[in-house]
Amino acid sequence: MSETVLSVLRLAVLVLAAGPLVYYLLSLFCTIEYFSGLRRLPPRDDSFAPPVSILKPVRGVDPGAYENFASYCRLDYPQYELVFAMADPHDPVIPVIQKLQTIFVEKLLRTFSSALDLSQDCISSLLFTL
Repeated sequence: MSETVLSVLRLAVLVLAAGPLVYYLLSLFCTIEYFSGLRRLPPRDDSFAPPVSILKPVRGVDPGAYENFASYCRLDYPQYELVFAMADPHDPVIPVIQKLQTIFVEKLLRTFSSALDLSQDCISSLLFTL
C-alpha cells in the first residue's frame, strides 16, 4: 500500500513540475508566432501625420522658460501649431513668447489670454482657447 501511495505522490510531483514547462513552451510558441506574424504585415506608412495643436498653459517666467518653449518649436513633426494660453493678458512671459515668434517665423505660434477667474489658472487658460 505504501508503494502505491509513493508512486501516486511521485506522479503528482511530476505533473506539478511539468506544468511550468508546458507554460514556458506555450509562451515560447506564442512569442514566435507573434513576431513571425509581424514580418508578414505590410510596412507601416509613416507619411500620415495629421496637423496638431499643442496647448501650453503658461504663467510667469522661469529661468529656463525660453529654452523650454523653444524645444516645442524644434519638434520634428510636419505641421503643428503651438498655442500659449495665459490667464493674465499682461503676463511677464509674453516678451519671451514674442521673441520665439520672431526667431521661429516658420512655426505657427499663437497666444491667448483669458479674464476667466477659475480656481486653476491652467484650466482657465486652456478652456479659453477652446
